[in-house]
Amino acid sequence: MAGGKSSRFGENKALFPVRGVPMIERIIDILKKYTEELFIVSNENSLYERFGLKIVGDEFPGLGPLAGLHAALKAASTKQVLLVACDMPFLSDGLVAHLVTLGKEHPMVVPYGPKGPEPLLAIYPKGLIGAIEKRLRANRLSMRGLIEAHPHKRLSLKGLPPKLYPEVSTLNINTKKELEKALSLYDKCVSNKTP
Repeated sequence: MAGGKSSRFGENKALFPVRGVPMIERIIDILKKYTEELFIVSNENSLYERFGLKIVGDEFPGLGPLAGLHAALKAASTKQVLLVACDMPFLSDGLVAHLVTLGKEHPMVVPYGPKGPEPLLAIYPKGLIGAIEKRLRANRLSMRGLIEAHPHKRLSLKGLPPKLYPEVSTLNINTKKELEKALSLYDKCVSNKTP
């Protein structure tokens, strides 16, 4: 999902290089291992055409991540989607694999960290489309509100194996200062990784 304005970052986050690779490309490289149906949700096609993926626009533009999820669910031919924000450059392959495995048994899977649910790295079922449309029309745009209103599998990030990098996988980067801190944390996690 690459529809944000990146106003606090100062430029397009999705295309900002992290160690030489755009944030969104780092995510694409992981996700393409798990699905043949991978697409970018954005209303700015020209920015993302170079990645060679289908680009899906919002039916409800300007209404944030909930509208992005709605677009993804409507575009998907599968019964579930794994929604991933474009500003999670340290997403780990292992955590995605774990989510995908849980998704085979549960229609909706949401990781939970110290601050609660992580709605921008979660699996959602197509069956939510109607409920999401009602929320969008009523201007009830909270992703957390959507999650709390529907049964789902909670995946606690606490206690996951260090090799899944749970501390950094769900970090959303909103400013360049946050990116600096996240890079430092990521390097620490990698250097402390158990073999």
